[in-house]
Amino acid sequence: MTPSGRPDPALDVVGVGRRAGLDHVGVCDAAPFEDTRRVLEERAAQGLSGGMQFTYRNPARSTDPSRALAGARSLVGGASFLRGGAGAVGMARNWRGVL
Repeated sequence: MTPSGRPDPALDVVGVGRRAGLDHVGVCDAAPFEDTRRVLEERAAQGLSGGMQFTYRNPARSTDPSRALAGARSLVGGASFLRGGAGAVGMARNWRGVL
């Protein structure tokens, strides 16, 4: 519950992810990752980008969720243990569209 007595939407999201089979689900605010941006810029200046264009081509965009989705207020992340065997790949593919 929130301080106003309403259900906490973050708990709803976590519950949906867990019921979908995710092992870990987290929610955080969508503030820019300023420290990460600085590290990326420093590493790129040192030639340490390793050809990772998606991340290093535009660190300001890569580290600011609102650049990808205007008005973003939260980030949701989910993870699952791939438990090995041939079924692991199929299991990962089956999660598309669940959330």
